[in-house]
Amino acid sequence: MLPENHPTPAAPPPAKRKAGRPPGSLGWRARRAQQITEDLRFDPLEFLLATAKDARNAMDVRLAAASRACGFCHARLSTVQLNATSTHNLDVRATILSLAADPATASALEQVALAPASAPLALPDAPPALQLPSPSDSSASY
Repeated sequence: MLPENHPTPAAPPPAKRKAGRPPGSLGWRARRAQQITEDLRFDPLEFLLATAKDARNAMDVRLAAASRACGFCHARLSTVQLNATSTHNLDVRATILSLAADPATASALEQVALAPASAPLALPDAPPALQLPSPSDSSASY
């Protein structure tokens, strides 16, 4: 027992109540919808999947059912903002000059720079199957 002149310890503050329902619990509409589906022994996902799989339905109906079933099966992707800075300093001029220092690379750069846009681009030492067709070549199949 504490003496009479000793101050009594302070009681801890009451826990703060948070507004709303606890995280993860269902609201009244969701609980009601869940109760109705259980009472009727009806599962909306099973219905949508059966509709999407039924070949007797028109394709647009099947696609609409499959699209709506995705909401039950897959999470929606959200937009993510990315803030990034680069610590790399790309000096294009220095890169080109270093490439031009090698005679083989310099020759290839010169061919690319001087090649007219309408001429086919031939890869050096490439088999004929890898030759790129000209944009004006009407016989090329894509």
